[in-house]
Amino acid sequence: MERTPKRVPKNCSSSVFTLAKVASFIFSDASSKVGVNCKQGPHQGAQKSRITISLLSMVSSKLCCDKSITAMGAIISNKQRIIAVRIATMNILGVDPGSRITGFGLITANKLKFNYVTSGCIRTQGDFNERIVTIFRGIKEILEKNKVDIVVIERAFMRPDRPNPDAAIKLGHARGAIISAVGTQNLPIVDYSPNQIKKAIVGKGHAGKEQVSFMVQYLLKLNKAPQADAADALAGAICHAYHVL
Repeated sequence: MERTPKRVPKNCSSSVFTLAKVASFIFSDASSKVGVNCKQGPHQGAQKSRITISLLSMVSSKLCCDKSITAMGAIISNKQRIIAVRIATMNILGVDPGSRITGFGLITANKLKFNYVTSGCIRTQGDFNERIVTIFRGIKEILEKNKVDIVVIERAFMRPDRPNPDAAIKLGHARGAIISAVGTQNLPIVDYSPNQIKKAIVGKGHAGKEQVSFMVQYLLKLNKAPQADAADALAGAICHAYHVL
């Protein structure tokens, strides 16, 4: 039975589709046009896996509904026959949540070349509810003023050696305000643990803030190190770029 290829709606943004869905509809359409059979073994499919040029032309045409994103390549797994579309350019906003100081940092990642756009901190005052509202409004304003493709937020955590439930609850409120602000703009959001971010930037999961700040300054070619919270936010954005580009 011939399968009907899946299509991406014309009025959609390709960035909101998961990688698996994008790969699914491209592969189902490409298989009939370039002769790739998902059921073929690794020996029969060895030569037919060389479809990069034909595939890229189809990728470009199918992703034209989002002009800000361009497909630059594809990876074909001989065993699983899974195609993963790689995005060439991405505007990534990193956010380091905090009830008193929330850091943010925006970069443009082109392959593994990073360009600094802006960074800073949202400083809050007043009672706790007012601070949470300030965070929401601040993130929403940043998203409205800048072109952002995806938002990266640091995951909530609590140190096992020094547990502080009250701090963790406040951090959760701040994360909720940030996620709600991102949701108003219909943007995708991902999160990484502090150890994941530090390992991606410094190479050690338990690196100090000074080491993270130094590497952020080095990778973004900044004249001076950014403020600590902004540096953590920029580190989160760079971490995501390493994972997807």
